[in-house]
Amino acid sequence: MIWWPLQALFVFAASTTMFDAIHFLLHKWARSRFRLLRIAASWHQVHHRFLDRGMRVHRNLIKANFWAHLVPEFVTTLMGTVIFLLVMPWQPVAFIAGVHCYFFVKHLYDEGIDVNHMAMKRVRGDRGVFRVDPSYHAMHHIQPTAFYSSFINVFDMIFGTALKLQGQRVTILGGTGAFGRAMAKRLMRAGAIVNIVGREGLSNYSWAPETDILILALGTRKEAEAFSINLTEPVAAGEVFIDACRDRLVPAEIWGVGSEAEMFGSDIYALSKAAFADYAAKFWARNPNVTYRHIVPSSFRSKLGWGAMSANTVAAVSLFLIRRGFVYIPVTLTGVAFLNRILFGLRKHHGGKHVQQHI
Repeated sequence: MIWWPLQALFVFAASTTMFDAIHFLLHKWARSRFRLLRIAASWHQVHHRFLDRGMRVHRNLIKANFWAHLVPEFVTTLMGTVIFLLVMPWQPVAFIAGVHCYFFVKHLYDEGIDVNHMAMKRVRGDRGVFRVDPSYHAMHHIQPTAFYSSFINVFDMIFGTALKLQGQRVTILGGTGAFGRAMAKRLMRAGAIVNIVGREGLSNYSWAPETDILILALGTRKEAEAFSINLTEPVAAGEVFIDACRDRLVPAEIWGVGSEAEMFGSDIYALSKAAFADYAAKFWARNPNVTYRHIVPSSFRSKLGWGAMSANTVAAVSLFLIRRGFVYIPVTLTGVAFLNRILFGLRKHHGGKHVQQHI
């Protein structure tokens, strides 16, 4: 009896992930050389015409969406549930089967226009990480080659499909540094259009309207410039970019490069990095107008100094986690970045004295 809730949760996650896997294949089959697979894929495309890339609902396709999407989804998840009768007690399996039946009946009542399938003028930037919320699923309709998870973000976390990079316009401020160069190579390899900008890009911000993702990789240990380069300039660039995206369907996305020094350091570099983390946590994290990801690496080899990791390793691990939907990105050999996650969550409750002095 005590294990039934855990077994039920497992069955629900497994059955919905099974549908997500088939969902992924339906998109891949659209270009299959086999006609039968292309036909199967075409049924799913009815659903994407029902709720199109502009997040507009086409009510004339309600009946077609029922037969081409709602019925196949229900049958798939129900089959993925019932199969667990082979290895589990019937009670948790029957409960989850009932849950799927409830959702199906509700979808019928809603005519397929449920909380995850309704018209939107703007997606929220603070989307779910582990749970698929309406804005997360909306991203799949806007960018159909990513964001496949339907209820619990298992499939996207396993296969790294919680982010679209192909064709995305990425601006890296500080892209001439070790991390910026390493990240640029990996992004271009993934099909992104990368624009590397130095400090001169802070004079007119002409890059902002042509950017989908902004990476703030500026950094210095020079005391005279630390607060300017590590705090004031990236914050200003981020705010300009957020404002440039206010009329877009998808809000701005910013990746900020922090440091483990933001947790415990006492020199000017650490204080400036801590001030940036304060600002990002308070004004960007969990903000509906921006998707903010905070990268916290241990020391790595760069012009700023020696480190046990290479910049390429930091870029690789960062991108691995980001493609799985994470918004706090610890890249650590010391474990400090994991502890810093707690502090980063608390930073939003105060502005920090250095933020108030320099912003």
